[in-house]
Amino acid sequence: MDILLAFIQFGLIAVICTQEVKRKSPAIFLWATLMVMFGVMHTLSVLTGNSEYKTQTLNEASLFVIGFCGLYLFTRNLICVNQGRQLPILTANSIENDDNRKPLLLLILFVSVSFMMCYKLISFSGSLLDTSWSTGRDYSASLNYANSNQIYNILYFSLSGLPLYFWIKNEKKSSILCILAIVLVTIITRNRILVLPALVFVLALYIIKIENLRIKHLVFAAIAGILVIYIVYGLRVFRHYGTIEVFLREFNCDEFFAKINLYIATDNGELGLRNDFYFFVEHNNQFQGFGKWASYIRMFLVYLPTKFSFGLKPDDFAQTMGSAVGMVVGGSTHPTLFGDCYANAGIFGVLLGVFWAMYSSISDSIIRRCKNQVLKTLVYCLFAVTFVIIGRGSVYNSFFFVAWGVPVLWIIIKIIEKLPRIKIKIR
Repeated sequence: MDILLAFIQFGLIAVICTQEVKRKSPAIFLWATLMVMFGVMHTLSVLTGNSEYKTQTLNEASLFVIGFCGLYLFTRNLICVNQGRQLPILTANSIENDDNRKPLLLLILFVSVSFMMCYKLISFSGSLLDTSWSTGRDYSASLNYANSNQIYNILYFSLSGLPLYFWIKNEKKSSILCILAIVLVTIITRNRILVLPALVFVLALYIIKIENLRIKHLVFAAIAGILVIYIVYGLRVFRHYGTIEVFLREFNCDEFFAKINLYIATDNGELGLRNDFYFFVEHNNQFQGFGKWASYIRMFLVYLPTKFSFGLKPDDFAQTMGSAVGMVVGGSTHPTLFGDCYANAGIFGVLLGVFWAMYSSISDSIIRRCKNQVLKTLVYCLFAVTFVIIGRGSVYNSFFFVAWGVPVLWIIIKIIEKLPRIKIKIR
């Protein structure tokens, strides 16, 4: 029975992935993340019997995911049928034929924001070689409640679709400049989610050009999944060296990849986050602050600062979950979207499959309504990046970037449209 349930949940996630690819929806990034972090890994746990959790716990997790996916599929398809047949959400042809002459201003803004994110941390650390993950955390802790870093992060993720737009427009140098900025910010800050725009760029470029799903696309997806896992774990190992100076002095290629393989084999990292979901299931969600829909109340009150909400807006639920699994005060965990839904509402969390189907459909609708192709591409990639973060289980933080990023992008594009037409190419 346990193997059957594991394969059913895997099959349902695979079906959803197939449908989202055909729609060319950014929601494919949510389900691809869930496929890698839960669908595949959960199935392997059941087949190998290596999990530290009881078979009953694994079965309950399977049933939860099956219910969630079933409701998602039903609701998503119902909404799409009611909407009728529509044009693809984003196509390469629409971007290629765009005559927008002002993306250079967006390029300058993105590079400037990336530079400031690096400059602030380097200044705090003392030098480039002294930057590290720990100094980055100290820097964040030193900031006021409202700070420039929040603005930089919103602009960074909001403009992170520029590499895709420039590449399709055959402005390769501009696209590469954006990618280099993303890589530089990621290396200096060690914040792994900052590399997501580069990964989304590669995958989105491939997805929007798919006309009919074939075996070669599945092979590409498998290879891409493995490469993404290695990149994410590689950044984690890089972070553990401490400063860049230490990394340059002690780096050994064999040891570096040995650590990556060790982390993957021992579920140490992203691929092991599902274990917190199992932990919640095994203890029947009996933890302080659980079952109160905290993540979703926070999402509803996203524009209301927690500090000034007079207790209406719950504290960061990721820290509540971190406390439940035994982390130090302030520690947070993200048990995949499935685990977050379960922690928020217990068994009734399966009903959130309806919510996320509606969220995916609304995101598609917002993208379709964007007439400006630059804006459409940026909003598409913003949703794509945040869907990856949501799949990981960081629900509120990702929604925060969408809630602020979409209106900020609209305002920026409207301001740029009012400016005189200019055309400058990077040579």
